[in-house]
Parts: sequence; structure tokens; C-alpha cells
Amino acid sequence: QDTVVEASRQPILFVSAAMGRLESVLNANYWVRWLTEPVQFATAMKTVSKFLDGQAHIGSELMCYSIEMGAHPALTPFAVETLVKHSVRVVCSAVSMRRAQE
Repeated sequence: QDTVVEASRQPILFVSAAMGRLESVLNANYWVRWLTEPVQFATAMKTVSKFLDGQAHIGSELMCYSIEMGAHPALTPFAVETLVKHSVRVVCSAVSMRRAQE
């Protein structure tokens, strides 16, 4: 008999480096802004830090997936550093593209 482990009911939070804040709706307007406006990376990392400061009692139970979408993975190390400083276990850190690759 197979055992099925029930999935966590915890919400998945999405902090957009494009907007610098927590986002819940990724509609066409969001993606237009993502393509056309400057990145708000520092603001996004402050948002993440502020959230994590309020979750200190959870500690190592927090897991994170970091995904950088863009032509070159320049900011990923800084995102991971912010998360690790808050004792978050970074499960995966991925980039969508690299220069000189199709």
C-alpha cells in the first residue's frame, strides 16, 4: 500500500523583484510592468527581510525557491545571501537564461 503524504496548506508567498513587494496576482498588467520598468531588487529584499524578521520563531522550517528571470543571473547570489542570513533553507536557486546561450 502506498502512503500519501498530505501537502502543506501553508500559503506560497511571491515577492516580486520587479515590483519590490509581495504579489498575489500575476496578470497581463504585471508582466507588462515586469518587461518595461526598472527592477526594484533592493526593495524586494527589504520586503523579504521584514517578513522573515517576523517569522524568526519558525527558523529552519522556512524553505525558499529563488528564481531569477532575465538575460544574466546577476542578482541571485544576493537573494540567496539575504535568505541564508535569516536561516532560511534555500531549496533551489535557479536562473532562466544565461548570456551567450539560446
